[in-house]
Amino acid sequence: MNKKLLALYGLKWNPFSPDLPSEARRVVPQVQSFCWRIEQSLVREGGSR
Repeated sequence: MNKKLLALYGLKWNPFSPDLPSEARRVVPQVQSFCWRIEQSLVREGGSR
């Protein structure tokens, strides 16, 4: 992704790059809650079916 395109959308990093820095990732509380519920259900149920 070229720098002009990144600047057009106000991005510091290419969001599709495999080497995206960890500070560029944002996990909102809703996603944290979802992940926690999935982890807990896998523990209770013994895995996915």
